[in-house]
Amino acid sequence: MSGFRALSAGIGSGVFQMPGARLDEQDEDGEDASPMATTRSSGAAAGSAWITPKKYSPTHQMKSRALGQLDPSLYLNEDAEELYEHAPGHVGRLWFVLNYTLEVEQLAVTVRKARNLRVRKEASSGQPGDCYVRLAMENDDRRVHTTSVKKKTNNPNFDEKFCFQIATASLESQTLLMTVFHVDKQKRQKAIGHVAYPLRELLSVDKDCRIFRDLDSEAGDTSQNPEVKIGLTYHAQLERITVVLHECRNLPTKSDTDECIEVYLRVSMHTGLQGKEVKSKRTETVGHSSAFNQSLIFNRVADLSQTIIKVTMMHHATGIGSLFDKPLGSVVLGCELFAKRRELEHWREMSANPEQTITYWHSLCAAAV
Repeated sequence: MSGFRALSAGIGSGVFQMPGARLDEQDEDGEDASPMATTRSSGAAAGSAWITPKKYSPTHQMKSRALGQLDPSLYLNEDAEELYEHAPGHVGRLWFVLNYTLEVEQLAVTVRKARNLRVRKEASSGQPGDCYVRLAMENDDRRVHTTSVKKKTNNPNFDEKFCFQIATASLESQTLLMTVFHVDKQKRQKAIGHVAYPLRELLSVDKDCRIFRDLDSEAGDTSQNPEVKIGLTYHAQLERITVVLHECRNLPTKSDTDECIEVYLRVSMHTGLQGKEVKSKRTETVGHSSAFNQSLIFNRVADLSQTIIKVTMMHHATGIGSLFDKPLGSVVLGCELFAKRRELEHWREMSANPEQTITYWHSLCAAAV
């Protein structure tokens, strides 16, 4: 009967309590032992009370586990940016950082890395070759920088910084040109592709710009055209240019045999906006051998911006005289008024490094300026 009276008293007071249970039971730390702990509230009438459950409040860690509320910053990885879809004709991607300091009018360029570099004509071994990046302003022959050469890789890491002094007034008209070169075992250089970045986009930015761009491959596939390895040296004090003709490749063969035809190189210097020829020289004729290994000197070069060097490969007509010699192709080396792409880059590098021999491979075009 005593148990029944206690149960009845509990119901009458509005509080239901199991025998032996305590409403104010707490853990050792003073917190409620149960996540659904109860509190006692007093009503308007004395002796009335009811049980109020505490609201469940999930922690920040629990919230982050909710579906659709993942924190992307926990999963960001710099290596993940290298995983991208390759479009047809893709020759590589270049990562770089740009920062223009207005107070000192200085552009800082950090070449970070390149990935998935592709060369149309690899070495016979099929192994990755060496590579480097060349930086220049598109309209300035004097400012040229090159990274260090990275050995045997198609995914080089550079992390090299270069600076260019550029007036703020001319920033809008300037374009940064970065060209990636492949170097094979014979030290032959071939442009893989380039990135042209207009600097006017930096006018509205006041912090580091982390950028990546896909490389634009050189227009047209000229790998089957005759090519000549040319070295240029500019002697500023002597006003002289030395042209070194090393060797050639991809020569046409005779129709009845597999032997290469006999050729020689005609080198001419032109000056002025009209390109007037002032001097012309030629090499010896080569046939079975593709090596010229000859140096030709041109004096009275006072203004590089008004001078061009034109190299023409001639097919030697055996036995019928030089009047019947036929041009196979030519290449023009000079400033931006007369040359473009690789020919312009060669001229700019020669101008920026007097007394040094700068050597490039050049593809001969059937119709040159």
